Amino acid sequence: MRDLFIIKAEPFEYFSEFEEFEEESSLEFTDQEIHSNLSRPVPKTIARHNTDLDAPYFGGNFNFLYNGGANEALITFNTYLSYRKNYSEAEKRNFINNLKRAADVWDAAAEVQVRDINGNYNDKIKLRFKLNIVRDSKNSNKKTDVHPTGSRSTWFIGKGRETVMRDLNAFIGSSRNVLVHELGHVWGLMDEYDARWIEKKLSLGHVGTSSPLVKDKKAIMNEGYADEIGNTGEFRGRYFKHFGRALLNSFWGLKNNVIPIKHNGKVVSRTVQGRIVLLKKDIAGSAPLTNDILPFNPRFTAIQVAKK
Repeated sequence: MRDLFIIKAEPFEYFSEFEEFEEESSLEFTDQEIHSNLSRPVPKTIARHNTDLDAPYFGGNFNFLYNGGANEALITFNTYLSYRKNYSEAEKRNFINNLKRAADVWDAAAEVQVRDINGNYNDKIKLRFKLNIVRDSKNSNKKTDVHPTGSRSTWFIGKGRETVMRDLNAFIGSSRNVLVHELGHVWGLMDEYDARWIEKKLSLGHVGTSSPLVKDKKAIMNEGYADEIGNTGEFRGRYFKHFGRALLNSFWGLKNNVIPIKHNGKVVSRTVQGRIVLLKKDIAGSAPLTNDILPFNPRFTAIQVAKK
């Protein structure tokens, strides 16, 4: 899903879990700003409503907010719960609790570090993921359609299989770990596990049979989420690259961060560079590894944006 509009929102604030998100007027990225209490320029403020930030899977849909100079960026999933059946209040509470806990697993799992012209990574921006359940579907990024356990969530997927397309299709009994995986799709990530040919053929959210990522079994978007006991399903730096590139654009125009690329003595392009660093290893919240586990889990995942 493409961006509907871009807004400027200051000061930085969190929306509470059950607070409605109200649409705001459209503005482009702010110009380079200088805060009154700072002596140097600061990054631009970015706020986007109903965006996928050019994620790998265009079915992603969330709100993104970074107030220039802050050490956190906020990714919010506003959702309206639509129940396909008259479930008990206990069942509803359990489902909501699992969805909230799934969002908590993603929260602060990684940070974006921005490189300066001297090769330092002093600017560190933690990625905060939040769930906000709204009362009006018009204020949601996606509707969460809650199906009876064991039914079909869509016609071409077998029974008991969650899907994320226009809506988040889950089951009243969907576990926390399954919803961790499904929220990955909400953030714009593709399935990486091996699947039946019809699912790979018809699904627009699969990396495909030729992708080496189908071999990364421990990853959350592969089969890793299925471990409901040890919670050993692992995060990967690649899951956060689209958030990182958006943040690098916030630093465009800052002399301390824009690096000229030269060829034969001439500047042929300019780039802002950074890296993704995991703060959590896995669903259990274990400390991240301090060394590369190649080919799928490097300690640092490099990112950049470039312009001529």
